[in-house]
Amino acid sequence: PYPKESCPIHTVLADHNTRRGQDEVFWRQDGTSFFVQYVCAPVMKTGKCVGVVVIFEDITERKYAYEAMRQSEAQLRLITDAVPALIAYVDTNQCFRFNNKAFEQWFGLAREQVYGRHLKEVLGELAYQAIHEHVEQALTGHRVNYEAPIPYQQGGTRDINASYIPDIDGQGEVKGYVALIHDITAHKQAEQRLAYLAHYDTLTGLPNRTLLNDRLSQAMARRSAAHQTQVAILFLDLDHFKTINDTAGHSIADALLREVGERLSACVRIGDTVARLGGDEFAIILIDLIHKIDVGQFVQKIPDCLSAPFKIDGHEIFVTASIGVSLYPDDGLNAETLLKNADTAMYLAKQRGRNCYQYYSAALSAKAATRVSLENSLRQALARDEFVLHYQPQVDLATSRITAVEALVRWNNPRAGLVLPAQFIPLTEDTGLIVALGEWVLHTACAQNKAWQLAGLPPIRIGVNLSARQFQQQNKRTIVNHILHILQETGLDPHYLELELTESVLQTIEVAGMLRTLRGTGIQIAIDDFGTGYSSLSYLKRFPLDKLKIDKSFMQGVPDDPDNVAITTAIIAMAHSLKLKVIAEGVETLAQLDFLRSLKCDEIQGFLFSCALPAPELQELLAAQSDTL
Repeated sequence: PYPKESCPIHTVLADHNTRRGQDEVFWRQDGTSFFVQYVCAPVMKTGKCVGVVVIFEDITERKYAYEAMRQSEAQLRLITDAVPALIAYVDTNQCFRFNNKAFEQWFGLAREQVYGRHLKEVLGELAYQAIHEHVEQALTGHRVNYEAPIPYQQGGTRDINASYIPDIDGQGEVKGYVALIHDITAHKQAEQRLAYLAHYDTLTGLPNRTLLNDRLSQAMARRSAAHQTQVAILFLDLDHFKTINDTAGHSIADALLREVGERLSACVRIGDTVARLGGDEFAIILIDLIHKIDVGQFVQKIPDCLSAPFKIDGHEIFVTASIGVSLYPDDGLNAETLLKNADTAMYLAKQRGRNCYQYYSAALSAKAATRVSLENSLRQALARDEFVLHYQPQVDLATSRITAVEALVRWNNPRAGLVLPAQFIPLTEDTGLIVALGEWVLHTACAQNKAWQLAGLPPIRIGVNLSARQFQQQNKRTIVNHILHILQETGLDPHYLELELTESVLQTIEVAGMLRTLRGTGIQIAIDDFGTGYSSLSYLKRFPLDKLKIDKSFMQGVPDDPDNVAITTAIIAMAHSLKLKVIAEGVETLAQLDFLRSLKCDEIQGFLFSCALPAPELQELLAAQSDTL
């Protein structure tokens, strides 16, 4: 098939050099082709070439077999390179004979840097030692599956899931093994994250209710074996946390919860557990208690733990907690019962005035049931029109005339009769019912004041208490419109409305802007129960205020109690220097009246003049005063 000038036979005859050919294509007479491998060597005699020996070999089948193998290997590599798992073939000398692209990328090596090298060279000493035992098993013909953390050459460790499949020939001899390796680090991290989320509170990092129950069950099981110690569960609820959340905002409230968790954790012993159950509720497990008195000694440490103010984002927040305590085995034989009973005891602690602790007793269950019944009745009371307003006069000391009244809500319960605010207002605060009740009080009071004016009585201001819950974050833009809408609907001039707020409301600058808007319409702003809150006195300058109401607790013992005398004197002097009016609540004696007159207190409110009266009786009192003009 060659031209004469390139024919290997003619070339050998010409230069006497052996020629070899590989993969040459020859043609048969029938027109088909085949592959040939040949050798052409000169036959030399007395220095002359007398002929050529030619050996031809038909390698067509070998060529096709090789090409099929090459294509098969290419397809295999294409497939294995598409697999994200690491794939490698290791021989009996523990040297690499094949690996895919994922393997190269994981180790940061090119294919030629892996082929033929020993496992230890490629993996590194630490990783090799971690898998050496599994490799030995595979090379003895055993299939191996395992998960393990492997030192990573780029630093740290990676979690892998590995399978080693031995390569065994027809005679049962092991030729090597195939390694199939999955990097499951992300999967493990996700598992760990899910496990964490299942057992820990994401805000504080403390154990959650699930982990608390598990640890409480373990603590009870250990105690049962010992038959000596006690286990206590403490249920803590932060007092007035909703007020902080509603006025200061969620971010500050969340930061406060984190810091409370840190303080409680620092307060307990090693082996005890502090958990967050949700919201502002925490729980503490105390183990290995010898006597019940040990619980009391620990619980008494909690107020000290929380006593220092929490300073968060410019806010200084004081926190107290109500605590319920139940003991194993006295108060329950399983975690659920113990926690429920501690919760019941905590509610009694709140009813006792908060910032205290209460042990569970069987009698508390009846009280808890009463509370639930009371709450259900409260939820229906508004719809059934069971609330009424009474009005307590406020008297100007300079003229001795009624210049304002405070609207005070009463609950006319069909079964219990007239219920005073102290018995149900805290529950409406806890349940959020105070918002709807507060709106009803404001609307009813404004409508009543307008009715008195239409009846021909001299106009007076009417004071209405606003709860911190009515200043919730989501309502900050609407509460001003709410109040102005009620005034428009009832026809009451804003100048005859006075809003009474507690110091806890005045914790954010946003409230200051709202109050300026309201005061700009003519509404007056008073601080109720002044002196009992924890807010900084700087708010007296920042907020648009008209009046301070001295809490009635400071009137007790006046003028004989030197401490209350000093406090009352200071409040009145400070208020007047800031051009604020002062009204003293709880005035019940002439001696108190004379004392307040001597300090030039502007107004008084209390039983000395009148208790809170139903609207018709108050109207008669106002009419009688009008007749004396």
